[in-house]
Amino acid sequence: MFCLKPNLKLKWRAGLVMLVGLASLIYFMLISILNPAANGFNEAGARDRLYKAAGGHLIAPRFLVDKSSWATSNFSSADYQFHEPARGHKINNVEESVRRKFLFKEKPHLEVDYSKGYINKAFTPRRRDGELFTHEIYQMTPAQLIYHINAYRHKARRAGKRMNIFDDSAVKERGNTLKNWELWYLNISQYEIYRHDDPIIDKLLHNLAMLPVTDSKQLSGGTQLKLKLTYSDDLNGLWKPMRFTRDTETLINHYYFSDYERHTAEIAAFHLDRVFGFRRSPPISGRILNITADIKRYASDRFRKTMFYSPVGNLCFYGKCSYYCDSNHAICGHPDWIEGSVAAFLPEDDFAPREHRRNPWRRSYSRYRKAVWETEPDYCDGVKQTPPFNSGRVLIDLIDLHIFDFIQGNMDRHHYEVYDFPEDWKNDTIPVLLDNGRGWGKMYRDEISILVPLQQCCQVRYSTLQKLILFDEGPYKLSKLLDYSTSKDPLYPILVGGHLPAVDRRVKIILKELQKCISDHGWKKVVIDDGF
Repeated sequence: MFCLKPNLKLKWRAGLVMLVGLASLIYFMLISILNPAANGFNEAGARDRLYKAAGGHLIAPRFLVDKSSWATSNFSSADYQFHEPARGHKINNVEESVRRKFLFKEKPHLEVDYSKGYINKAFTPRRRDGELFTHEIYQMTPAQLIYHINAYRHKARRAGKRMNIFDDSAVKERGNTLKNWELWYLNISQYEIYRHDDPIIDKLLHNLAMLPVTDSKQLSGGTQLKLKLTYSDDLNGLWKPMRFTRDTETLINHYYFSDYERHTAEIAAFHLDRVFGFRRSPPISGRILNITADIKRYASDRFRKTMFYSPVGNLCFYGKCSYYCDSNHAICGHPDWIEGSVAAFLPEDDFAPREHRRNPWRRSYSRYRKAVWETEPDYCDGVKQTPPFNSGRVLIDLIDLHIFDFIQGNMDRHHYEVYDFPEDWKNDTIPVLLDNGRGWGKMYRDEISILVPLQQCCQVRYSTLQKLILFDEGPYKLSKLLDYSTSKDPLYPILVGGHLPAVDRRVKIILKELQKCISDHGWKKVVIDDGF
């Protein structure tokens, strides 16, 4: 019988190849385990993937949120030191001029090294009241720095008049029985919605999140559904429901006026306003409602007819409004719990009327035509000659407003409101920052058109420029301060994924636009120091 003899030489070679392959596989596995970065592992990206796998952030009661990482001891300015730029990096004369004039109104008293591209923290500038940059900021915690920004130039600027919407004799008669929202109303003034050192605001935020709801009803008007909540202490709040998970972005083919409003956008906008030290937004907090106990119980028969149970047993409703109020765009609980944002009502118009003003850089809200300012580069020249933008602080406030909107990506600023009370305020008062629900929709796209007022007018408030450079250079980036501020909200995290890096990226974009303006027009024409 014919038989094959095994080829021992071939078997030996095959075994050697298998052995080498197995050893290589084990080697690369060990490298991946011991050095995750070598395998492309990114901790932040892993958290985002885990977040998506969990179906997004749905309900986060305060008692389930671990905020131990926000202990003051965990924040160190050493983590945010200014690093020397790469070798060969040069700073042009415009950038050097901005930093010199930005830090000092006159010649520096001590040596500061600008040539290396960063501020030398070894210097101790002469301390002056109202100075934003001091040596002490590099030893501050995030909370202390936010307070410092809000207190900046507070003593030096003109004192704003209070509204006095309550009679002084009635206030004295009630004494210590005034409620938190009433105490807040007492301190609303000509130049700020609340004082920088007012302890009532944190108490009011807690009330918005925790006090029992005694009534709720849908508000008429507007394009999307919103509810008016009444609390046990008679405080009223505007509640907007959760529509998206936090990592859901605006569809790239959707127009700005077709997008949903985000409850997290309202919360983040309040904290951005607070970190910037504008104090032009009413207090806003996250709130978890029970649809059965807090909404259905007080709903009208008409509203109840829009309620139904989804196929998986979740309680849903859609109400009545101009857009997205139908069964295909219903708002559903889990099973009947739902997140939302709630903003404290400002004083009623009977006590403190507000004027509704059209934004000169309002968009066309059309798919087929552009607004005038999009086609005329010199549009701002006409705005400057038109009341009320031709005098006072109105135009520079509007540019502040567009810087604020650019950072959050809000393209929906068609109108804004100012207090029309008392009459002698006229145009010497602040714009109130309301209706920011269409912000924070894009993590990786920066809508430069929001900055057109800054590009065309080439003006910026001195204090705003100072804060922008502070946020860009440290000791903490704006994203870190914003994340710290929002960590106090019961629905934290508010901003996830790429939203926080986008904040820092947009600050740099604003500063680049300002450098172009200063290069073209000079410091004195661009930087306006009006004492605020």
